[in-house]
Amino acid sequence: MKFYLAGPFRPIEKNGKQYSDWREYIKAKVKNHKFIDPRNNNQSCPATFTNQDMESVINSEGVFLYRPNIGEIIGGAWEHGIACGATKCGKKIPTIYVDEKSFPFPILTASAKRTFTNLDAAVIYLNFLKSWDKEFEAIYKYLDWENSASKQK
Repeated sequence: MKFYLAGPFRPIEKNGKQYSDWREYIKAKVKNHKFIDPRNNNQSCPATFTNQDMESVINSEGVFLYRPNIGEIIGGAWEHGIACGATKCGKKIPTIYVDEKSFPFPILTASAKRTFTNLDAAVIYLNFLKSWDKEFEAIYKYLDWENSASKQK
């Protein structure tokens, strides 16, 4: 599957390793999907990157929207809005929304296909997800993983 990686441009540290942007972490940890990275778009002016973002979202099979604990208030909401609009027009572009703030943004949560409050949990889910047609298999595998992880604590 091909996902558009929406959200603020922010570095992240995971398990003592520094990544220049959270997207690098996703790409390193999720090998069974392809990703469209907005950092590859021409960021010199809104007229350019807005059109490129829109085309990228429409050409994806899903949006992976990350809202870190520190960063833009609702970074990536534009891309999520494109996905919702395209879905209303007949093209299914679901969003996996990861919100690590204490108060997840309500509109984004309500309109996302799946919501997580932890980036690492969303990575596990993405690794189980093979296609939207077989998503329930991924959900059950994720729930089994989460159950066994909580028993080990």
